[in-house]
Amino acid sequence: MESKDVRCAVGVDGGGTKTSLMLFSYGPDGRFDCLSRTTCAGMNYNHTGVEQAVTAVTDGLRRLCADAGITPDALSAVGIGDPSCDVETAGPAGDAFRARLCGGLRVPVLLRSDAYVTLYALTRGRVPGVLTISGTGAMYHYTSSSPA
Repeated sequence: MESKDVRCAVGVDGGGTKTSLMLFSYGPDGRFDCLSRTTCAGMNYNHTGVEQAVTAVTDGLRRLCADAGITPDALSAVGIGDPSCDVETAGPAGDAFRARLCGGLRVPVLLRSDAYVTLYALTRGRVPGVLTISGTGAMYHYTSSSPA
């Protein structure tokens, strides 16, 4: 990375059986570059328990950072599309999961429903849309051509 203004963050697509992680750099020019990708065990803490979910994600984060030649201290934030929560509410297990990750990483951790993250990515928050997810890889979406 050429500049001190370039930062690194991680996007996490949480799953019940598999979780995908991507480390990317971004700078003031608006450019995003993928530095590393990996997968780890599922992080659905409602099924695996909070400790196992935290271990899966932190193991994945360590691998990402090692592959890119950085330390986890270089991260600015971690964003998680969480399969275990509704739009913003993750409940007591989700709160414990986020607290454990934040405490271990010492960076902000944004936890949102995986459906919310997907719908926002499809619409960029600019047009109305509907998203239906019915299992791994099975989804339907509709977006309007009119701005919201």
